[in-house]
Amino acid sequence: MIYLTTMTMENTMIRQGDIISYQDNYCVCLSNTSIQRYSNIVIVAPIIKSNHKYPLYYPLSGYKVEGLILIDQLKSLEFTSIRSMIVDSLNDEDLANVLHLSKLMFDNERTSSNNVYVRVSQEQGSYYLSKYQDKPRMLLDKKEISKEVYDKYQYRLKLILD
Repeated sequence: MIYLTTMTMENTMIRQGDIISYQDNYCVCLSNTSIQRYSNIVIVAPIIKSNHKYPLYYPLSGYKVEGLILIDQLKSLEFTSIRSMIVDSLNDEDLANVLHLSKLMFDNERTSSNNVYVRVSQEQGSYYLSKYQDKPRMLLDKKEISKEVYDKYQYRLKLILD
């Protein structure tokens, strides 16, 4: 566990989607404020500067911090209060996409199929992120995304959950 105690400010909460700095590193908060309220912990995904392409690395651009959000490397951070360490905040669309990808790691394996596919598609001028179950082939979730997000993810992802 990493303790964030260098800067304190009373009655401050890190919000879901905030990009924070700690120990010369950056991360984005994925947990909601109710976790902080009762446990003084935030769940974050680290941000690195890399060009590595991996399905659970979400590209981050247009913010004060740019790079890749490592969705598969979540961490719990305990803090006193770190408002002055908040660098930026994700927009609603990027936050929704990051949370959607993070949920893939926590699907119930007992009730879902062994293989889950995620892909982006274009249909009648709109762009979609879709999640499919392998056997039987079934659409589990589909949401509209922007062209910018579509351009970032023009590849198909196969996650083996077993």
